[in-house]
Amino acid sequence: MKVIVLGIFCLKGCSIVISMHSGRTMVMMAAGVAVGVVSVKAFSDGLFGVSASVVKNALAGTTFESDPAVIRASGLTVPKVSPENIEKIDDFVSDLANLEEGRAKTCRASLGIVQKALLQLADAKIDRFAFDSLARTAGYVFVYGGETKYPKAIAADRLSRSTYQFPTGVNGDALHYGHQMSGLIALREGKIEAAGEHLIRSVDTFSPVTSSFGPRMRLADELLGKQQFKAVENYLLRCKEGWSFAKEEGIDSWLTDVRSGRRPSNESWAGQMWRL
Repeated sequence: MKVIVLGIFCLKGCSIVISMHSGRTMVMMAAGVAVGVVSVKAFSDGLFGVSASVVKNALAGTTFESDPAVIRASGLTVPKVSPENIEKIDDFVSDLANLEEGRAKTCRASLGIVQKALLQLADAKIDRFAFDSLARTAGYVFVYGGETKYPKAIAADRLSRSTYQFPTGVNGDALHYGHQMSGLIALREGKIEAAGEHLIRSVDTFSPVTSSFGPRMRLADELLGKQQFKAVENYLLRCKEGWSFAKEEGIDSWLTDVRSGRRPSNESWAGQMWRL
């Protein structure tokens, strides 16, 4: 079992989140002051990320197929599934979710490959941060591919973990992802009002990640396509309060567009749409 050390150390006007795993150290700075605490916890129990058991249970009972021809037509190359290739696999899954043309068809054609990767790597001796990223990103591929069982399970797991009050802000990340994914699923079930509620709930609290890199905009963009301008306006107003770099990223112009009944189309909006 790998042990992950997560900590927050305060400096004037900012917090530094430090995580050490697999011999590497990641440092992320976020505006705002946080309480300085060091927490040592096993990552594999699912408190800080999606656990192997959640992934395996979510995929049980269904075997998905893949269509290599459709994947090749998208211009993507499927990496070999192995523990050493987990970052390349994560990149492949991210590229699937970010396709601009033929996304639904290509994601559907890739479900068998993504399922195989998740099941093969679930219990492997790998970087658990990387597996957590893969497990969460895969949720988008399943949603876009028309399958909701897996993303529902991952979203529910993240929301259940968001009640843990970790000083590192991990609970804020779990809440944000859980509600964003739940909103995307609700839209596909025709529950537009519920999707809007999930959008707002996703920024009930901010973590060092969302306050620095900003909240996700995929659900907001889809809701704009459903003419839910007021819900998105309220979401952006909350983002403006909790996102340290909201003004620099052009949130005021986004609000102007939304209040005028338009979908933002500038480069900064497009860039934020790539967040998974």
